[in-house]
Amino acid sequence: SKATHAITGFDDLMFAPPIKGNWNKHFDRQKFLHLLTWLKVCVCTTTTEAGNYWGKLKKITLVNVPSGLQINNLSKMQSDYEDANDNEDANKKVILKSSDISSIGDSYSPDIFNNTAGIDLGINIQDVGSIFCYPQSKYILKIVCENGTTTQKEIELKALEGTIGFPAGMQYVL
Repeated sequence: SKATHAITGFDDLMFAPPIKGNWNKHFDRQKFLHLLTWLKVCVCTTTTEAGNYWGKLKKITLVNVPSGLQINNLSKMQSDYEDANDNEDANKKVILKSSDISSIGDSYSPDIFNNTAGIDLGINIQDVGSIFCYPQSKYILKIVCENGTTTQKEIELKALEGTIGFPAGMQYVL
């Protein structure tokens, strides 16, 4: 069986197997596995002069990310999850693997930050926004500044074998 979900950028998606228990046996603790990656974007410049050159930051867009997610084998994922949580080895836990999910739907480019007035760029770090997105090995940010400059920056995180570069359930500050 499969399950599909839209990705809005604002909401996290989580998976949890059914809990077990009854009057005579306590219910298991409900445990969740995050299915999306959380990107938080912060900006600053290295010098005041650089901030003056770029002018105000107007917009940051995440380029061409999937608009939906599909759990490929719900019963296998549930079984793997239950096996890991039933095991008394506290170090063993389920990590979402790239084979567990697939992207679905058209790709879209959601805004992380969009302010027509803009914000001044300076040497102090400023949090400009965050977004939940489909986990992948790299993302492209499109940045628009007041001086008319538009640039794209590719951010890549090398993955361990069998895992996703920017794994689900984690927050990354870019």
